[in-house]
Amino acid sequence: MKEITPVALKALLDKKENIQLIDVREPEEHQSVTIGGINIPVGDIPNRFKEIDTNVTTVIYCRSGKRGGNVTQYLEKEKGFNNLQNLQGGLLQWVEEVDPQFPIH
Repeated sequence: MKEITPVALKALLDKKENIQLIDVREPEEHQSVTIGGINIPVGDIPNRFKEIDTNVTTVIYCRSGKRGGNVTQYLEKEKGFNNLQNLQGGLLQWVEEVDPQFPIH
């Protein structure tokens, strides 16, 4: 499983690189705070994985990196994805490395 650091992701976002963000947290978590992308909760991944573009780098993220890592591994092993990166440490590490004012709880 590939991972991307929050600093590296921020650099890609700042350069407006063609990447897709997938937030695998629950809808209420996504609505309260997000760094962008579409929300596909972990439990919906088996039914909605076709919404994930296989032609661009896709960053999977969650609060701490655990759910994102599990989803990344599932999609690679079970669905054959090879364009995924998990956000290392999730939004908690994003707060530490990129934006200390980010309102994550």
